[in-house]
Amino acid sequence: MKRVFNNQSPGWYAQLCRNANGTNCDITIAPWTYVDVDLTPYNSLRIVGP
Repeated sequence: MKRVFNNQSPGWYAQLCRNANGTNCDITIAPWTYVDVDLTPYNSLRIVGP
């Protein structure tokens, strides 16, 4: 388990994605929040916002 913290500006979300090209994202982390997650099945992180 690892803690993933999104310290992006308000309106910008971090997504954990299973595919290496930023697709198949199933966990979304709101700005200034964190999740504890097993990173084994994840290959990329995507930042999305306005």
